Amino acid sequence: MEQEENCSKCNEKKNISDFYKSSSYYHSECKECNRKYYRDWYENNKEKKRSDLMTCECGKVIQTNYHEKHKLTKLHRKEKPSFMKCECGKVIQENYYEQHKLTDLHFVNMYELTKLHKKRPGVIECECGAVIQENNYEEHTLTDLHFENMYNSYIL
Repeated sequence: MEQEENCSKCNEKKNISDFYKSSSYYHSECKECNRKYYRDWYENNKEKKRSDLMTCECGKVIQTNYHEKHKLTKLHRKEKPSFMKCECGKVIQENYYEQHKLTDLHFVNMYELTKLHKKRPGVIECECGAVIQENNYEEHTLTDLHFENMYNSYIL
């Protein structure tokens, strides 16, 4: 037995499949009335809708009130960023290469890749086995990573 409902707009009794369903309920107006409402609304507001649009300098057509957020997105960029593989093995954007070379991650990766046991300037191996920068030794000894590595080395 098919369920029937009354449409709140046209007051006709219709099959439940003639109503849009949201996550937990059916809409009160039938699909036909709903389509008619939005078709009429679009015809009456066509100019207003068009005036809310603008063309961004990147060439995309967007809503005027969304322009500031759009400028922060990847869609706004004209060119896709180019990537490269650093000698330490990390894939980075080309324009961040100089900044990346100054990071701890770069130094640690280079140290582990080259397997240099001679002391690199500013890079040391902690007794727990972690490779860190010398000036971060005190902070490192207070981290969970240090305690976990030391605990695991005593158990094994």
